[in-house]
This record gives sequence, structure tokens and C-alpha cells, in this order.
Amino acid sequence: AKVKIKKSSTKKLEKEIAEEVLQKKEIEKAKEALGEIKESATTKLSKNRTQGILERVEKKIEKSSIKKEEIKAPQEKITASAPVIQQDIQEKSPSKPTGLPENWKEIKTACYRNKDDIKLLMPILPVKAQLSGEKSSYKITQILQQDGYGAVYEVIDLQAKDPAKSQKAIKEIQYKVPEDSPPNTINDVMNRLKRMVSFLEDAKHPNLAAITDYFYDISSDTTSARLFVVMEFIEGETLEKTFQNYLKTDSIPPELILKILKSLCDVLSYLHKRKPFPISFGDLKPSNILVTSNEEIKLINYGLDKAFEIDSEGKEIYRGTPGYSAPEQKGIDFTNTQADIFALGATMHYLLTGIDPEQKPYNFCKINEVRTGISQKLENLVFQCLNLIPEERKDIDTIKKQLQEINSQELGTLVKKPYPVAKPTRVFKEPVIKEPVIKEPVIKEPVIKE
Repeated sequence: AKVKIKKSSTKKLEKEIAEEVLQKKEIEKAKEALGEIKESATTKLSKNRTQGILERVEKKIEKSSIKKEEIKAPQEKITASAPVIQQDIQEKSPSKPTGLPENWKEIKTACYRNKDDIKLLMPILPVKAQLSGEKSSYKITQILQQDGYGAVYEVIDLQAKDPAKSQKAIKEIQYKVPEDSPPNTINDVMNRLKRMVSFLEDAKHPNLAAITDYFYDISSDTTSARLFVVMEFIEGETLEKTFQNYLKTDSIPPELILKILKSLCDVLSYLHKRKPFPISFGDLKPSNILVTSNEEIKLINYGLDKAFEIDSEGKEIYRGTPGYSAPEQKGIDFTNTQADIFALGATMHYLLTGIDPEQKPYNFCKINEVRTGISQKLENLVFQCLNLIPEERKDIDTIKKQLQEINSQELGTLVKKPYPVAKPTRVFKEPVIKEPVIKEPVIKEPVIKE
């Protein structure tokens, strides 16, 4: 990012210097023309007409003039921006999504790959396999979940000082080097991922799944690798699963919705205020939010599995999830906090309507069409978060403050049940082990014939 900005600034400086040279030449030509006019004006033209021509030419010269301090400005800008490179990236990206084509929704959703089409690059690690990290060693006890990007394992920390805290979860991210890549690509990619995770490791909040270790394993032919992120093990179900369970009987209680939304605002406010630069969660959605037994929430996934995905042309795939991902969200941008606001708005809309944004991406109906009694203030807040222009979305602290002023009665009641959604969810919980059924043998009484 530093190199790109420096190159961009250098090109801009070179362009301005070239324009300066051209303008100087124009000034010299204009001065020569002025001298000729002064010489011939007394003989060919009347005094009044000559004066008018002289004034017009002098204005042209004045307009074309360049001050020395203006020429030096680009170089000063490069020097000033170098120490705060991360802030510069934050301010300039993403680009403002004005002038979106009419079919921008179709274009964006087409950039995402179907989960069913994504195949594992390497076999999932077996139970009882041992992994050596940078801080400890781990033994796999169970495979909790798997998809095309890797798997989530339940493990035991073999070097844990407190046996009660030895249970952990490891997220595996598989990566394959694109063809015709430079020799050191695999090491560069893994080191970049490790740097990203290191920022996340320092983040400590009650609503974040704590990261305790991270490491990677590169294949012998250096064409593929596995990144492992070690996290605290959390008992619970995803918010998506919890919500669907409520819909089977009634609907999720307004008090619980409000509690979850306020907790989301708390943790996002914490991430967005991180130093030296803010952190964007990147893939906020109900399936990446765990609800514990005491109805507290934990964010469990930062979208790292899609961070280095590229298409056939070598372009970065859109980060996030269709329907939740902001229109401008693409590639690796861990400082795009406004994308989190859009995803928060989509999550709020889902919890209030029961309509999953993934099923019909970016088609958000009016909430009062399916929910009676909802306050206009709350509905306006949701759609302000869903604004297509990042700069016009509210910041997380403003949203947090407005939610504090809303009570559970203002959420109204869900009257129109959404269509059922059947898709896999990520659940971190122990499997239900059925006790074997032992049947007693049937002893037949002997038949005595007379």
C-alpha cells in the first residue's frame, strides 16, 4: 500500500511538473506576442483598441502563471503523508459508489462464488492429529465444521497450565498459489495473513472470540499452505440458528433483539476506535455471531478465509457475503468501517423481518410491511445504515446512542412469517452422544407337553 501511494504521488508530481513546463512555454509565447503588440500598436491601431488588447493578453499571462509554492506542494504532501500511511489509506478507500450502473446488484452478486462450487484444496486433518504452533502444541479432538476454505477443529492445548482452559478452537484457512506466480508468493501471502491476525490478536473485548495463537504450514512443493488461527472455545449456537429456532414457534423476543443489537454496537465501536488504525470486522452476519447460553454474543469470524481469493483474471473477489457486504466492499480492506455499518443494517433488517439478505441480496423491503407497531425512528435508522454512499451512513457511536434511546415496545411485532431458510450454519457446540441401548435377552419358558 505504501509503494502504491508513493508511486501514485510521484506520477502526480511528474505530471504537474510537465504541466508547469508547458505553461511556462505558453507564458513566454504570450510575452513575445505582448511585445510585438506594444511595438505595432502605436502605428496600426488606435490607442483605445491597443489598450484593450494589452489588458486581455496580460490577464491571460496572469491566469497561466504558477506560484513557486504551488509547484512544491505535491512534494510536501508526499513527505507529510508517509508517517501516517494507514490513515491515508483509510481516508481514500473505498471509492464513493456514486454513478452505480443500474445492474450493480447483479454485477456484485455474480462476483461471489457459490459455496457448493468451492472445493477443498487439501484433505481435512484427522482427529488425534497434532499441530505445533508458535506458542503451544494442539491435539485435534473433533471436526466442528468444514467448507471449501478449510475447517474448524476442536482441540486440546497440550501445554496449557490450567487444564480447565485447555479446550480451544482452531480455524484452518487453505490457500493455493495461482499459476505463474513468483517463487516467494506463498511465504509473502502467509506472512501477510499473519500480520492481519496479529492486529486481531491484540483486540480484547467481551464480545470477541479471543485469538491466542496463529501459525502456518507450507506444503513441500510450496504451492499450497494452511493457516491456523487458535481461538477460545465458545459453547453456543450461531445467531442465525437461534433466530430460525425462534421462528419455528413464534418470533425472537424484541428484548433479545435489542440486547443483541446494542452488544454489536459495543464491539464494533471498540474495533472502529482501535489504534494505530481502525479495524473493520469485514463479514458481519448472523452466522458469524455466536449466542451463548446466557444470551451474550461473540463475533467468531473476520472473513479471513476470503481475504486472498482471486478470480480467473487475477482480480480480488468481493469480500464479505452477498446481501450483507457493502456495495463498495472488495478485496482486503481492514479499515473500511463504513462497510461494517452496512452489514449491521442488513443484520438489523434480518432480525426485524426474518428475511435473509442472502436469499434476495440488496432487496430490502419496508420493515412495517411485515412488522406492526415498529417505530419510524427505528426503521429510518436501519435504512440510514443501508445507504449506498459510505459517507452518508451513520458512524457506529451515533447508531449506538440512538439504540440506547429505543425501548423494546418500539420494535413492534412480527406478523408476516418469512419463507423457511434451509442452509448449513456454523455451530460451535459439543455433539450429542447417544448412549447405547442395551436390550435384555428374551428368555422363553420351556413348553411341557403332557
